[in-house]
Amino acid sequence: MLTMQVLYTDYKIKITLDVPDDITSTESLILKMLMQGMTVKDIAKIRRRSAKTISYQKVQIYQKLGIRNDITFWLDLQLKHKCIIQETSSEQQYTPSKLIS
Repeated sequence: MLTMQVLYTDYKIKITLDVPDDITSTESLILKMLMQGMTVKDIAKIRRRSAKTISYQKVQIYQKLGIRNDITFWLDLQLKHKCIIQETSSEQQYTPSKLIS
């Protein structure tokens, strides 16, 4: 298992979760973007890929993580992958580049 962290500066929280070892670095990045609320189209634009490519990668991620659909996304992460939400220190400053690390 790998541990992944996603920072949310607007809410001053950090989300940590365990993901399987077979998640690729690209899938990990896309998962973080999805967790930040980005749409497939948003991710496709940022990654300079087609929406179909990102959609396919999203399906692969969902299968690997046992996520049933977009509606159960957070519930499945919470119940299956030890999703932990923590408040971050108000003194900590995160730059946008650190949001997707």
